[in-house]
Amino acid sequence: MKKVKIVAMVVLMLFVAACNSGQVNTSKMALSNEEKQEIISEVMAVSSKWIDDNNAMNPDRAIEFWSTSPNLRFAEFGEFFVNRDSIHSTLKSYYDYTRNMDVKWLSRDVRPIAKNIALLSGKFQFKMVFNNGEVFEGINAFTATMIKEEGKWSLIQGHESTKFPE
Repeated sequence: MKKVKIVAMVVLMLFVAACNSGQVNTSKMALSNEEKQEIISEVMAVSSKWIDDNNAMNPDRAIEFWSTSPNLRFAEFGEFFVNRDSIHSTLKSYYDYTRNMDVKWLSRDVRPIAKNIALLSGKFQFKMVFNNGEVFEGINAFTATMIKEEGKWSLIQGHESTKFPE
């Protein structure tokens, strides 16, 4: 019985040692305050450009906000987009029938996670006036996981949920 306890203790110690050796030392990965501020500034600029591109009703520029990765995941108005091209197609369709677009951020928060990953959340107000005079407006809650690839930040995963005026 004593041998079983010793063997069990040795196995447990080996297991703990193996688990600990595979852990990531996050203290070496922590971002400095300067790095965090730079990431926040860059993601804020990219998200401001996206708003400007939407106000300009330019789907070719607005689509640059989304990653070209096959791992892209995005949902809007309850619709899941299968890829970046499907988002571009939807934007193009909207703007082909739109006379005027007014979008503005109401709030934004950027949380740097790593040198190439940040979380963006916030809400924006939009008002679209279609060519037929119909108005479509609301406030969107927005979340995004942003990645930096080849020096450029883009959305890899996110969603928009809309609250329409009553």
